[in-house]
Amino acid sequence: MLKWEVKPCWFVLAASAVVTIALMGNHIANLQDELDAANMQIAELTIERDALEAELEKTTELLIAECEYSRTLQNTLRKLQSVVYASPQWFKHIDITIPSLLTEEEIRLMLSGTPLEGLEGVLSELEREYKVNTVVVVAMINHETWFCQSRLAQPPWNNLFGLGAYDCDPYGNAWRFESYEDCLRTVVPLIKQNYVEKRGLTTLARAGPTYATDPLWADKVSNHVAYASRGVFERSLL
Repeated sequence: MLKWEVKPCWFVLAASAVVTIALMGNHIANLQDELDAANMQIAELTIERDALEAELEKTTELLIAECEYSRTLQNTLRKLQSVVYASPQWFKHIDITIPSLLTEEEIRLMLSGTPLEGLEGVLSELEREYKVNTVVVVAMINHETWFCQSRLAQPPWNNLFGLGAYDCDPYGNAWRFESYEDCLRTVVPLIKQNYVEKRGLTTLARAGPTYATDPLWADKVSNHVAYASRGVFERSLL
């Protein structure tokens, strides 16, 4: 009886092995399909990567070219500025709301060695906010106070623009400010509001008769523009 019972057991094991091998074959086939699909996806991603790298290289080349073009334009602009700012007969007819585009460091160089040194941040901020050319502001100060040496430029006035200093009693009527910064933050907005916006006096030549009693005021301030800006634009060439 034992011999007859063993034979069916081997038959079952053999059948089970065949089924297992078949299942493993199917599983291997499925894995191969998945592997093939993964390889295909990798190939597609590789193509996309190569395309993106080519596009990046092209974009980089374009950016470099644009930077070079921009640098060339900026240098050209600075050269033109240096010519115009150095020519009082031209500059007095230039719109003073055209910004100087000077950086804080360039303004600092312009103010170097003067009592205004250290106010480059304030001047840069005021130019951005009120669109009144910084070089014009500095030139007006240099003219009105002879480089901050006038009596009105000293305490208790700290008056950099001669405001209120009428010929009849200049020291009694002159405006007083707590500091040079206070004066700048008060007067630059007034130049924009009272001369540019209200009266449309956008050039030194047009503003002169209203701003000052001196008929040569615009010419003198334009000369100070040339003096204040000397070398600044050339030093900023890239």
